[in-house]
Amino acid sequence: MSDFRTKVLGLAAMATLFAGASYGQICIVASGAAAGTCVQTASATAGALNARAEGTTEVVSPITFQINNNGAAAVTGTITIFFSAPVTSLPGAAPFTDLATISLNGGPAINGSASGTQLTFSNFGGTGFNFAAGSATTASVSGVRVNASAVAAGASLVPVTAQPAVVSSSSSAVLPAVAAPIVGYVTSTLSPPAISGTTSSFPAAPVANYNTAQGNPAKTTIAPSFYVFTGDTVSGAFKTWNGGPGAAGNAGLLNYSTENSDGNASYGTRIQLAFGNVPSAVTLYVPTSITVGAGAGAFNLTLVTSATAPDTGASVLPQPTVPLSFTAPTPSGFNYTSAFGVATTYGASSFPITSSGGTATAVYEVVSAPATAKVNAAIPVWVTFAPSALSTASGAITVLESYAPTTPLLSATVAPDFAAVTTGALNGSSIGLAQTELLFPFVTSADGFDVGIAISNTTTDPYGTSPTAGACTLNYYGTGAPTPNTGIAAPGGSQASGTTNAFLSSSIAPGFTGYMIATCAYPEGHGFAYIINGFGTNAGTAMGYVANVLNRGPGVAVPAVEGLQQ
Repeated sequence: MSDFRTKVLGLAAMATLFAGASYGQICIVASGAAAGTCVQTASATAGALNARAEGTTEVVSPITFQINNNGAAAVTGTITIFFSAPVTSLPGAAPFTDLATISLNGGPAINGSASGTQLTFSNFGGTGFNFAAGSATTASVSGVRVNASAVAAGASLVPVTAQPAVVSSSSSAVLPAVAAPIVGYVTSTLSPPAISGTTSSFPAAPVANYNTAQGNPAKTTIAPSFYVFTGDTVSGAFKTWNGGPGAAGNAGLLNYSTENSDGNASYGTRIQLAFGNVPSAVTLYVPTSITVGAGAGAFNLTLVTSATAPDTGASVLPQPTVPLSFTAPTPSGFNYTSAFGVATTYGASSFPITSSGGTATAVYEVVSAPATAKVNAAIPVWVTFAPSALSTASGAITVLESYAPTTPLLSATVAPDFAAVTTGALNGSSIGLAQTELLFPFVTSADGFDVGIAISNTTTDPYGTSPTAGACTLNYYGTGAPTPNTGIAAPGGSQASGTTNAFLSSSIAPGFTGYMIATCAYPEGHGFAYIINGFGTNAGTAMGYVANVLNRGPGVAVPAVEGLQQ
């Protein structure tokens, strides 16, 4: 608590000592109380608003109170309102200090000056207001935004209060503060993010029948690589933009369902997906719009060019876009309260999100959302890259979901604005090597035995697979293994698609007994082993088996549904 606020509260009782003196007697009461009463209350207009715990510029309810001068002499003074959260009304040199206003008896609006949790008003020129003897002055304060992220808020609602007080400039007297009305409730509003993967996969040297392998983003009938879920936990937390100051719908400050309810917001609620660990050869694609439901209650998100791109009322669509025509069933495996069972449609276009330094960002603006219902949506993401664009495996692409923008408070010049989020990144798709790993569980070239090895490159097929050439390396584990025993080049070098490479194990590992793993630099490889003894004699024996394709192979690691609460 500031020294000034302590002074106001601690000396409130001194008001009675000055009753009847030359400066008169002032008390603050609920609006409409007759002069002469001193009930010591104030009220919030139209009820307290929900303030997002993630926000640094959250609108709170206007407040109305009455200043009664019950004395026989006029009094001049300034009005100070003490909030339980830092005041961040836009704009101002020391940020957000000018556009919270007060109006006395319906007169012109006068800007306030914010310092921490205090909002102070004085007359034009800073000389203080004049309260005539025996008068009742109705004060209306509006356009107040606060840094709700500075309030410790959990799952429960935490009230924000506003306490008016008057300091008499004519007598230096501190006149009474009043019981503080609640002007807002702070609560966390952005649902814990979650990811749902698809069952498709793709290798680093992709082929046509893999999810995003074709490297042609125009072919968007393929399933997304994964979905990112977003939603609110409080009805009306996602707000829209109704134009700048003076635009229709902003008069009277009663349209609490919009970010622009004080006339000063720059855009509607924006939601940011910050992707990390994105290889430079990868391009991500997301839809330009997402709509859940239909009609007046629809929830619509539209892609915008950046977190701080100017708004036109219809949002700013990025260009160029790519046709989008996939049919997306609602992702399964995630228990969202209202998204399932409600039709989700995606815009006719997708947009490429390129990475820089391993990061990429997609920002959506809320164009429409019901004020009385919670909403959520599944945002599909496609991971694309050209054939053979990557030569090494990549860890999971991460996603950090937050409101936007997240400008440092002392640097912000727009509203709404939000506290930065640095934790809670989830894992999306990871990119594996384009290879086949074949286990030959028994191989021997000892005691008169030998094994014929055959490895086929079956990337030529009738299913649309892109033919891919590549070499195999052999890894021997057991008795009599060669030195070195791993990374041995298979005979024949690079193997063309549609061919079979056959050789005797004894040509590489004579006197060996154990198992062998062949690693081939192409997908769709298969192997066969033929064990022989006394070949060509009446006592000869032989048997064969199919090599096991190890389940370590290429592709996206499909995560289980994952959330911050897990």
